[in-house]
Amino acid sequence: MLRPWLWLSAGLAVLPALLLTAAAATFLYVTGVATFGMALLALLPAAVCLPPLTVALAMAVERRPGWAGCVRRYTPGAVALLMLLTAQTVLAARGHRSSVLEWCELWSGPWGWAAQPVVHACGGTAPAWPAALALLLAATAAALAQAHRDGARLSNAELRRRASTVSAVTAGLWTMDPRVAKLAVVRAAGGGTAVRGVRLRPPRGRRAAIVWRDALALLRAPGLLGKALAWLICASATAGAAAALGGRARVFLLAVALLLGYAGVAALAETARLETDDVRRSAWSPVRLRHLMLQHAVVPATVGALLAALVAVPYAAAGSLWPLLLMPLCAPPLAAAAVSGACRGPARTDLLFTGVSTPVGDPGPLLYAFWYMAGPLAAVGSLAFVLDDALSHGPAPGTAVRVAAVPLALTAGLLFRAARSADRLVRNA
Repeated sequence: MLRPWLWLSAGLAVLPALLLTAAAATFLYVTGVATFGMALLALLPAAVCLPPLTVALAMAVERRPGWAGCVRRYTPGAVALLMLLTAQTVLAARGHRSSVLEWCELWSGPWGWAAQPVVHACGGTAPAWPAALALLLAATAAALAQAHRDGARLSNAELRRRASTVSAVTAGLWTMDPRVAKLAVVRAAGGGTAVRGVRLRPPRGRRAAIVWRDALALLRAPGLLGKALAWLICASATAGAAAALGGRARVFLLAVALLLGYAGVAALAETARLETDDVRRSAWSPVRLRHLMLQHAVVPATVGALLAALVAVPYAAAGSLWPLLLMPLCAPPLAAAAVSGACRGPARTDLLFTGVSTPVGDPGPLLYAFWYMAGPLAAVGSLAFVLDDALSHGPAPGTAVRVAAVPLALTAGLLFRAARSADRLVRNA
C-alpha cells in the first residue's frame, strides 16, 4: 500500500528541482560562467538524485523511531554548520579562499558529490568529478532500494499515528490556522524542543512571577534561544547588505532583515502563544489575561535586545557603533508584535470571502493576510523607514530622537492592541 506513494513522492520531488536547475543554468549562462548546455548537464545529476535521496532518508527515519531523536539532537549543529558554510561562501566571494576546506566539502557527502560536475563546468578544479558522480548515483540507488524494503515494514500503529497527524495538519490548513498545523507536527515529532532541568531562584514578589516563569521556560528550552540567534544572525547579515545600498532597494532589504528579526524574536514568545492556545490555562492566576500578556512581552523584548546587541558586535568591531543602538531598539516592537499576534484568536475565515468583485478578483485573501500579519506588518513597515532614515543621516541628534521615539510608540500601540485582543478572547471564551 505504501510503496506506490513512496515512488510517487520521489518522482514529484524531482519536479521543483528541475525548475530550479533550469533557473540556475540560466543564471550561470547570463553571468558568463558557463554555457547553458554545459551548466544544464552539470546540474541535472543534483536535480535527479538529491530529491529522491532525501525522500529515501525520510523513509529511513520513519522506519526507525530512534533516528528521529538523533535528527532532532543534531539539527542545531547542522544549522550552525550551514551558517558557517554561508560565511565561508561570502569570504570566498571576497577573495579569501581555502582550498583545503573546499576539497573537504566537495567530498563530504552527496551534496559535495553533486556539486563537483558544476564546479568542473564552471572552470573550477574538480578533476575526479566522474568518480563523485558515480558515488552519487550509487548512493541514491542504494537508498531508494532500502526505502523500498522499509516501505513494507512500517507498523499499522505508526501508520495510524501518521494518518492522525495528516488529518490534524489538513484541518489546520483548511481553517487557515498554521498554529494548529504546527502543533500537530510538533506532537507527532515527539514534543518539539528538548527540555533541560534548569533551576532559577523564584522572585520574592508575585508581580515578577510571570517574568520568572518565562525566563525559566526559556532556559529549559535552549533550542528556542538557538533558533532566535540563528534568525537574528541572518537578519544582521541582511541588514549589513542593505546598508551598502540606497533608495528602494535598501528599504526592501531592511524590511526583509526585520522580518527575519521578527522570526527570531517571535521564537522567544512561545509562552504567550501557549497561554492563548487555551485561555483556561490562565485560570490559576488572579491577574487578568491582558496583564499576563503584557508581562509575557518582557522576556522576548529583553532577550531579543541582548541577542541583537550580540549579533551587532561584528559591526562595532569594524568601527561602526551605530548598529549597536539601532538593532537592540528593534527588539521591543517586534516582541510586542509577536504577543499581539498570539492574541489574535481563532482564524477569521469570514474575511476570505467578501463578495466584492474587483478586476483582480475577491480581495478576501488579502484582507485575511493583512488581519493575520497586522502586527508584524505594522512593526516591520515602520521600522524599515526609520532604519533607512537613520542610515541616511547617521547618528545626528534629531535622528537619534526619531530612532528612539518610533520604536517606543510602536511598542505601546502594539501592546495596547494585544491587551484589547486578550479581553476579546476572554469574552468569547
